[in-house]
Amino acid sequence: EPYRLAVTADANSLAGQHDAALEAARRLADGWHFGSDAQDEWLRGALRIARFSELAGDTAAARTAYRRYIERWKDADVFLVELAAAQRSFARLGGGTIASNTRLVARTASR
Repeated sequence: EPYRLAVTADANSLAGQHDAALEAARRLADGWHFGSDAQDEWLRGALRIARFSELAGDTAAARTAYRRYIERWKDADVFLVELAAAQRSFARLGGGTIASNTRLVARTASR
């Protein structure tokens, strides 16, 4: 079920069906798949919601979902590209910044 929801969400988004994409992403994120082989798709559920909300023009929902994703991954590997992209999108939408290992490394590297 989680993989089907992930593929359905992504396919609907690519087809421009943002409402259907959001519905599938929400169903994926609302489930509990931690510890299963679908854990990664479940953990990315908030990121899908953020991206699809942004595509649908709902910046408030996008900011909320980006925040949830960033906070969930705040202690993640500093090289997680999706996290860095989510942080940039969150800031671009007026959400400010959220401290994480990724941001701390970026500051250290620029010195």
